[in-house]
Amino acid sequence: MLEQVFSNAPNPWALAACATLAMALVYGVARRASRVIASLSARAWTPSVARVLAHVVRSRDTDETRFLCADGAPERYIVPRRQALNRLRTALAERAPHSHAWAEHLASHCNSTNQLLHLLSSATFIFCYWLVFSNLVTAMWLGLAALFVRQLGHALIEPPCHDKEQLLLGFDTRAKTKVVGIYLLIPLLNAVHAAPLDAASLATLGASVAQQWFAFTALVVFGHVARLTPRHGLRNALVWLVKLVTDPITDIFAYYPTLLRFARRT
Repeated sequence: MLEQVFSNAPNPWALAACATLAMALVYGVARRASRVIASLSARAWTPSVARVLAHVVRSRDTDETRFLCADGAPERYIVPRRQALNRLRTALAERAPHSHAWAEHLASHCNSTNQLLHLLSSATFIFCYWLVFSNLVTAMWLGLAALFVRQLGHALIEPPCHDKEQLLLGFDTRAKTKVVGIYLLIPLLNAVHAAPLDAASLATLGASVAQQWFAFTALVVFGHVARLTPRHGLRNALVWLVKLVTDPITDIFAYYPTLLRFARRT
């Protein structure tokens, strides 16, 4: 009887990791909510209203030349204005390289296809957060499929800006691609080692690969936290960890308008 109870007990390492993720998620949500509440009295409502009106007012495309003389200025002012804006951009990029890199990173996420891929993968990740407590194998396979979809947008749609991404706390696109490559290599090595394969061995292989994926995920995440700690401090390393865990939730709120606009067009 006791052997049956202990054989059906969940993996303690999985429970510990899930508990850590849950605490990080609660901490991130509570931290964000406290900031929102504390800043309500100083909130500027004009940008929020402007975003709402932006969906109502018809947009109009224009080129750089027409933009620089939109106030009716003569054409001789176009070149000096362009040079002034370029000097301002260079000065801001040199003065605040982290902000400049983050701005380009956010701009690369403005692609509608990339946003839809992030929305799909984020919804899958949130479902896996719940599923991992009862079925680790299925959660890892679904999570890895979502990760591949997400990385497809990073690798094919976002512009190459690896040098600027390295100024941020997280992984750049090259590092993400290497991590995904190792994820793909794990089942291939297991399949070669377990050959020949049949229906029974495939089920065992799937469970083994999922457990190895889970261990590798913990190694990558907490290894990056350990790498960030001496460079940026423990606080910033934990901030990155909380951001990583809560990214699927923030992506849902950030990108669901793209899905609504796509639904209206169809």
